[in-house]
Amino acid sequence: MTRMIKWMAPAVAAFGLMIGFSSSPAVAADGGTITGTVVDKEGKPAAGLDVRVVKPRPAGERPAAPKADAEKPPEKPAPGAGGGRGGTRPEPVASGKTDDAGKFEIKGVPAGEYMVLAGSREKGMGRSKVTVETGKTVDVKLTLADIPAGGAGGGRRPGAGAPPAK
Repeated sequence: MTRMIKWMAPAVAAFGLMIGFSSSPAVAADGGTITGTVVDKEGKPAAGLDVRVVKPRPAGERPAAPKADAEKPPEKPAPGAGGGRGGTRPEPVASGKTDDAGKFEIKGVPAGEYMVLAGSREKGMGRSKVTVETGKTVDVKLTLADIPAGGAGGGRRPGAGAPPAK
């Protein structure tokens, strides 16, 4: 029994080291890092805002509008689903939150082109296009601006705010 314990101890230690190194941030952080600051319209730090990293849509592409079924009434979009352009909100590749100084850091973002989005309906929205490279850090500053009437899509929905037809 003692021989077995002496034989197993180094194997258990090696296994523990292997697990420890594989979960360390230096090894696990594939991709790059996005750091930045979010400020409001007056240039003051915007604390506690969600920051999302999403794949940009190809130029000219709009999300497909959900098809309406004549038999049943239209459904409300699911929570978190955008509706300003008639489609769903893109799924974030990574996300984070601003601290009290309006700063954020998002690690492990796969290499590629992205849009960094931050904001809220009350404070406004900021966005910036970034290119992430593996092992590198990209820094971005987002300034919040008012969200256009009709949602983040930038336009009015047909009939929104229009007088009723006679």
